[in-house]
Amino acid sequence: MNTKMVREPLTMPPQYIAKPVKLIMEAEPSTGLINDIKDIDNFSREYSIAGYFDDDTERKKPYFTLGLRCAQQYYGISDTAELIWDRDNLLWTLGPISIPAHGKTNNFLVNYYGPPSGNKLANTDYPPWNTFPRFSLYQILDTKDFELSGDNDLDWMSQFMPGEIPSWILAIEDAKERNEMMQVMNIGAEFDIKKSPFYNKVVIVGASVEVLHDVKSTPFYNYLGQTQDTPGMETHANAIQTMLHNNYLNVFGGRTTKLLSDGRFYPIAHFLIISLLCIIAYFIFRKLDIHPVLAGTVIILEILIYVGLALGLFANDIWWMLKTTIANIVPHSVHNYFYDSLLVSLPEPGKTYVMPIIAPLAGVFLTYGSNVIFQFLHEQKDKKFLKETFGTYISPDLIDEMYEQKQAPKLGGVQDYHTAFFSDIQDFSTFSEILEPEKMVRLMNEYLTEMTDILLKHQGTLDKYIGDA
Repeated sequence: MNTKMVREPLTMPPQYIAKPVKLIMEAEPSTGLINDIKDIDNFSREYSIAGYFDDDTERKKPYFTLGLRCAQQYYGISDTAELIWDRDNLLWTLGPISIPAHGKTNNFLVNYYGPPSGNKLANTDYPPWNTFPRFSLYQILDTKDFELSGDNDLDWMSQFMPGEIPSWILAIEDAKERNEMMQVMNIGAEFDIKKSPFYNKVVIVGASVEVLHDVKSTPFYNYLGQTQDTPGMETHANAIQTMLHNNYLNVFGGRTTKLLSDGRFYPIAHFLIISLLCIIAYFIFRKLDIHPVLAGTVIILEILIYVGLALGLFANDIWWMLKTTIANIVPHSVHNYFYDSLLVSLPEPGKTYVMPIIAPLAGVFLTYGSNVIFQFLHEQKDKKFLKETFGTYISPDLIDEMYEQKQAPKLGGVQDYHTAFFSDIQDFSTFSEILEPEKMVRLMNEYLTEMTDILLKHQGTLDKYIGDA
């Protein structure tokens, strides 16, 4: 039965275990906590192994969660077995059960098996996802001794009871058809308990209607582009199945979130992989001496390779991206012929690896962005120097060309074929004697400015002013 650890600071004691009603507790059932753990984005990814009261600093009295209690009962582990914490290896142990902790916590990452079992793809005739087998309460109650209204009374549960054959099967007149139906329903001449869908299974009884608001957002929330919350009882099912299959997520560096929350230094494994990716990005940008746009393209390729590798390790199939690409571009007939080879494999239990994504990519983008900014500022500084030195005499386009070609002005010049342009004002000496000095200065400024602009517009180089020429 489910219990909950409650914290109420104004009560004495401030923490207690909320249990089911007295009538249920008189049957002395095994109990387990159902306190859920949510990340900062309100998603459920972790599952608690056991709860402790705040004043139990030495963790002497654990209160098992529902998932661990079910696993304990499944393996027949004694109630006196001790839950052991291996701090050096970040491992919790209860009898034959070993659970890798997510950091120095009493939680572990749940390896979710699929979307909510009762949901299905919208606007289609496809059946529900059925991640876990689900049975409605009316099916469990539907025996020969319990009458249901309407067409629901099929005595469904009777088929899994000794000597019970549903009346609707007995009503089939044709013997061959009746026997075929009995085979379909796994009903033989002799009762076999192993044919029951509940045989040797952990059965979770709970409600899945959303009106109770006991739903969680899991990694399958946007599965196939369809938003869907998971019933709370099914998050326990995923956690239990993870423990029974020993199908834990192998987290690179111990954990990927809340890295500094438990007082540890930043994982050295994360630091090394971030440094490696940043060094590669720096080498591409600074040492290959290529245009920033081309360098950015190469760095994006680096990112795609890393993300592809990380997702490949998660799926235990590093060729998943190549397979998916080929499957999407080849003709349908070719895809069907090589279907098995192009199918992305699912990981075996315990073979899923979680690599950090956000921090390494942020490091690469930061490396690229800082180098782009540095190069831009450096270029602007050099261009400013050239323009301040030669901008009065040389076209801005020529200055940019000199910078792009890394050509510094040479003493003595460069021998080449060029066009020399001269201008002169006709009869300048005559009317210069007539005009006043102020008017003469304005006239010369206007004239020489216009001539200079034309010269620079055509990428010319101003040599000198000589009087009116």
